Amino acid sequence: LKVAKKVATALWSSGELAIRERRNFQRSYDLAERVIPERLRSAAVPRDEAIEALLLRALEGHGWATTATLAQTWRLDRRRHGPASALERLGDSGRIVPCRLVGDDRRETAGWIRPADLELASRLERLRPRRDRGVLLSPFDPLLFDRDRVERLFGFHQVLEIFKPAPKRTFGYYCLPVLAGDRLVARFDLKADRRAGRLRVLSRHLEPTSGAREEREQAEAARTALSRYGAALRLHVD
Repeated sequence: LKVAKKVATALWSSGELAIRERRNFQRSYDLAERVIPERLRSAAVPRDEAIEALLLRALEGHGWATTATLAQTWRLDRRRHGPASALERLGDSGRIVPCRLVGDDRRETAGWIRPADLELASRLERLRPRRDRGVLLSPFDPLLFDRDRVERLFGFHQVLEIFKPAPKRTFGYYCLPVLAGDRLVARFDLKADRRAGRLRVLSRHLEPTSGAREEREQAEAARTALSRYGAALRLHVD
């Protein structure tokens, strides 16, 4: 089975196969011509143009990101000059601009941002997003893609423990972080029991706080995030 999976993955990477559907994390492969329309398969895109399009799409998802994060998003970091030269061309054309992030320790980190997102960030800086209303994020959300970036932006240690044996897990099998305003404040490991109509909380971890007010906001954000998720699944939260 492992050999068959490796062969299928290799054929998918080469474009011979395509993913027809996913069910419960299981991929179903089919011939590319039966999944992807001919007009898309036969379209010729110059390599430089393709890399630029991928980098712009990555930056659209990340908002602000370093060169390394953008390259890693599409595994372009293995192409020696592709990402760097493509980012330089995008910068020269004005489609992206260099933007340094200043951390709490006053250290600067070089990165990139789209002009529209830079303007949006300037507007958001004047706002005060509510910190007592939360939303659960998938562990595969673009926000969480680069663990070093998550640590730098939020001071949040993101881990994925799906492949760890249960006794070695700290937070749980499929842990969902809670985003509240501009902070990551908690994480839940959940299990949907659809027969019983229940959403069971297997584990709940809150991030450290600096005072009673922040602690109350954090608890309320975690509660509302869990409630919204349960309502979306039409399950009662335990």
